[in-house]
Amino acid sequence: MSSLVPAHAHLRRLRLAVERRVAPLRLALVTFRALRRLQRTGTVHVLVDTTVLAAAVLHESMWISTGKQPWGNTTVDTGYLARVPVHRRPPASAPPHERRNFEDACYLVGLAHLARQVHIKLHTSGELRTEKWLKPTGLVAGHTLFSRSVFDGIDILSVDGMPEVKLGQLVPAGSGRPSLKERQRERLRQSTDRLFVALRRRLGEKSSQDAWHVRTAEVHGMYCLLTTDYTLMRQLEAQRKHEPISSLRTKVLSPSQLGKELGLLPLNPRCLSHADAHFPVRPDVHLRSGRRKPGSRNP
Repeated sequence: MSSLVPAHAHLRRLRLAVERRVAPLRLALVTFRALRRLQRTGTVHVLVDTTVLAAAVLHESMWISTGKQPWGNTTVDTGYLARVPVHRRPPASAPPHERRNFEDACYLVGLAHLARQVHIKLHTSGELRTEKWLKPTGLVAGHTLFSRSVFDGIDILSVDGMPEVKLGQLVPAGSGRPSLKERQRERLRQSTDRLFVALRRRLGEKSSQDAWHVRTAEVHGMYCLLTTDYTLMRQLEAQRKHEPISSLRTKVLSPSQLGKELGLLPLNPRCLSHADAHFPVRPDVHLRSGRRKPGSRNP
């Protein structure tokens, strides 16, 4: 049996090399119909929620074991660090949220490709940038050596300016003074913007930040607020017949919903594993848990 191992390894390397070469063709095929549509209708402007930035990290690093090897008078575990996909294709028996997350990941691949071609224009806002800063360090960009976000290299421009924050407001947790997160909530609570106040009243005080993001997308003429916050989407769906939600022109969509509206086809993120890689890549494996590490929080 040991004589078969090198042959198996050679076949695996050959298969991965073929996948690397055909990846651009697959990407062109799954975006072809959406590209033709957007060439006719014009650029779509999208406000990107922080939850999507986290979901867009589709590759992380993982230690690949190569077994025990002799080292002097002892043996040691050997291996190497490689880039691997976060997700695997879930079986039919997988929980609904796992299948949903994988579907969103597959549509993010095509959405990012269209954004690189500027047929989709991705946007952020001052409050979203503040929210991003408050998240764990690696949550929205990856926190391992070979991490890769599908949005890497894409300019995500703000539709407005940063809210005013004084240096004295940047205080560590436990200091007894209001944190930046608490100050953000208080700033929104004091807003008199009519649409925001109406949305906050409809969605509830706990959803004030979500209400502000929906308001921002509406005010700035976005096609949609792109999010993976399914709780927010369920809230909006339940209230869709009531004002001001019934009058909104902007939509609140998940990556899979937006992709389907544009005519995209899903593509397994493993096809992008070799992008910009000058180090070991293993698209044939994935994170064992199928979930990324939480990382550490900013001060």
